[in-house]
Amino acid sequence: MVGKENFWTGIIDQPLANSAENVESIMQGQCEDVKAASRGLIEARFVKLAFTTKTTGSMWSTQEMKLQFGSPKPIKVEKTALKLSDVNDSYSPSDYAFDLFTTQYKFRILTMKLGAVYPIELVLDEDIFCQTRDLYPDGIAVSKHKGSIVVQNDLDSHFHCNSLRTQRNALR
Repeated sequence: MVGKENFWTGIIDQPLANSAENVESIMQGQCEDVKAASRGLIEARFVKLAFTTKTTGSMWSTQEMKLQFGSPKPIKVEKTALKLSDVNDSYSPSDYAFDLFTTQYKFRILTMKLGAVYPIELVLDEDIFCQTRDLYPDGIAVSKHKGSIVVQNDLDSHFHCNSLRTQRNALR
């Protein structure tokens, strides 16, 4: 400890400011709501996207051959590393998707860039975005160009506010 005050005491005990830890449970709740509203005909999923690289042709390119058959490349390995799971990436935003699906078809409603804290960015399907862009309350930044909305805090309250506004407009 340097000086008389412990710098870490206030940091470790504080909750994470603008935490987005409830977003996954909110979206899972939306999945359940879709199934209930459609009486089980339509389901929804909220998933973290995972990508892989595929080779499209049967022949390897020169670059791929060099990678496959070239000499092994040295990798820098930290000697002092702890043998523990590294959670640094858990604070980096990841890509998620919200899809509706039946037994035959799938429709991607939105993709989301979700990290540990707000803001979170959602990119909606273009048609949905065009039909709903004027319905979003304060606290959501709406891009007119790329179908993107940015939620600054509390996704749950925005779902309820937007849902109520949509229902009210439908009754008119």
